[in-house]
Amino acid sequence: MQEYDKTLFDIDGTVLRSYRGNESKVTVPDGVTSIEYNAFATSGVTEVILPESVTNIGYSAFKACSGLEKINIPAGVKTIRDEAFRGCGALKEVTLPEGLTAIGRWAFTGCAELTQLTVPQTVTSVGYSAFSDCKKLENVHIGGQIEMIDDNLFAGCGELKEVTLPQSIKTVGKWAFSDCKTLKEVVLPNGVTSIGEGAFKDCWGMENVTLPESLVEIDRWAFAGCNGLKEILIPKNVVLMGMCVFTDCNGLQIKCNRKRAYYGKKWNKSWLGSNTDPLKVTWLVKK
Repeated sequence: MQEYDKTLFDIDGTVLRSYRGNESKVTVPDGVTSIEYNAFATSGVTEVILPESVTNIGYSAFKACSGLEKINIPAGVKTIRDEAFRGCGALKEVTLPEGLTAIGRWAFTGCAELTQLTVPQTVTSVGYSAFSDCKKLENVHIGGQIEMIDDNLFAGCGELKEVTLPQSIKTVGKWAFSDCKTLKEVVLPNGVTSIGEGAFKDCWGMENVTLPESLVEIDRWAFAGCNGLKEILIPKNVVLMGMCVFTDCNGLQIKCNRKRAYYGKKWNKSWLGSNTDPLKVTWLVKK
């Protein structure tokens, strides 16, 4: 363990428990392996340099560091835990290393200055609302092995224009992309079986959505308010259609690659929702 100023850091073994100083630029001593709960939370740091020895960034480690603009995440980091960078409103850039496996809930919520994001191929888990309310986030590439775009994951990312999803996903969670008003196109890979409640609600700028043949369930309000959509093809295997899936999608032309809907327990009678311009539905249309 590197020698360090004990007036600045509380370190137990190789675990940094808290930063006590008032400096804006901080270099964490070499040998530290874990940044623990609330270690830097609400501090006035603007730049933090982490040593290559760090493998874990703990719960709320940098939460509400409103002036934090720059931080390196070492290649050995495996886990970024819940709320680790929540409310770091000045953080402009973050590079997530290959080798990272898990990103916790609300990990980067409210990082309003982030514009680009790449999730590495090694990531297998991204938690609830991890990137919600990143107001300036424009481009997202998810190269991980995750099977679910979790609930609220990108909710409120109003400047999001482009997102690339991995072939591994099977579920798009509730409100996952809600209020992503500038998102123009989404291609859901084959293997996706369900789209959750309100998943793309109020994506006003949405012009094109590609739904895979594997899709089985579209929950209520999934595309409500997507009034930029002109046409959408519903795959033949969809057996659950929630209420008001296409409410406020005025003028949308819906093509269904299946026989006319059976209004039983799983295909809601009100699936088209309320629209000032009636929606046109054509059945047994193939790609």
